[in-house]
Amino acid sequence: MTKPSVPANGDNNTGGASFLNQLDQGAHVITTASAANTTFVKSMGADEEIDYQKTPFEMVVKDVDVVIDMVGGDLLERLLKVLRPGGKLVAVAGMIPPEFGKAEGIPTVSANARRSLT
Repeated sequence: MTKPSVPANGDNNTGGASFLNQLDQGAHVITTASAANTTFVKSMGADEEIDYQKTPFEMVVKDVDVVIDMVGGDLLERLLKVLRPGGKLVAVAGMIPPEFGKAEGIPTVSANARRSLT
């Protein structure tokens, strides 16, 4: 069984660091960070980091099981591109529109909406 890959964006914020630390319990964690924070996110458990100032994550990340959005804003469409069929999208920052991802068969949840991922 392979470990799930989880791109978690969040760089040097407390929530991002906390999530990375928790996800290190068996998940293959991919995160975005600035070059200045590479050591920090590695120390929090990230297996891979992408410098978001140089590389769009959707250009190098593909077919992941779960995406955790810790930034919010206009990233949802880009995040959807990196999920494998049947993958899951979780938004910690902000809300996901109710119909988002349904056409692609992607379950979504906004952390503060308490909707199930199944």
